[in-house]
Amino acid sequence: MNTSSQSASSVSIIIRTLNESAGISQLLQALESQSIKPREVIVVDSGSSDNTVSLAREHMVTVLCLTQSEFSYGRALNLGFASATGEIVVALSAHALPKNNRWLYTLIQHFADPKIAAASSRILPFPASCPLHNYGWHSAFYVRRQQCKNAFSVFWNTSAAYRKAIWDEIHFNEAISAGEDREWARRARTRGYEFVYEPQSIVFHCHRESYGRYLRRLFALISVECKLFLGSAFEGN
Repeated sequence: MNTSSQSASSVSIIIRTLNESAGISQLLQALESQSIKPREVIVVDSGSSDNTVSLAREHMVTVLCLTQSEFSYGRALNLGFASATGEIVVALSAHALPKNNRWLYTLIQHFADPKIAAASSRILPFPASCPLHNYGWHSAFYVRRQQCKNAFSVFWNTSAAYRKAIWDEIHFNEAISAGEDREWARRARTRGYEFVYEPQSIVFHCHRESYGRYLRRLFALISVECKLFLGSAFEGN
């Protein structure tokens, strides 16, 4: 598949949401303005109590729903990926916003190489985000593409594209509370697949969360990373 002539029918985008009415319309407008138009956008909502779902439907996207009790990051992604019809499926955070209209094009250009299972974007913070969070994004992503082939430290589902045929082999782990992206990438590597970081594909990102919630989320991620490092992570689904 030659992504220099990537057609609109080749790409699906999955967005996980929970009470994202403040930003979902702006994000969907940014997707509509991309130089390569996705075949479809699928919103996987996990029980929003605001008007996230109705706003999404105004943009003619597909909406799938989970309850909050059913939610895990991996389960929401698996639900979206199972419904996707594109050859490439992009996981995009509802807290993210593409920097420009070439975000998608630059992200998927690497799939001309059949060994590439996934590609991830550079993440920059919105000014309003937590200073600790800002530092983490700046320090992790100040790197070059050639330094980051198969680098787990810059592979995040904040903005990451996957080859659908490989997801058919390797689903996301639904049992872990965080780090489903890096856990998936590690399993893909054991099967001989590769992934790449693309610094020219840029999204701004912000959780807009308290320090307490940020630290709890960071602790959950560190716990999963420790299990992965020690080789004791759960098997994938």
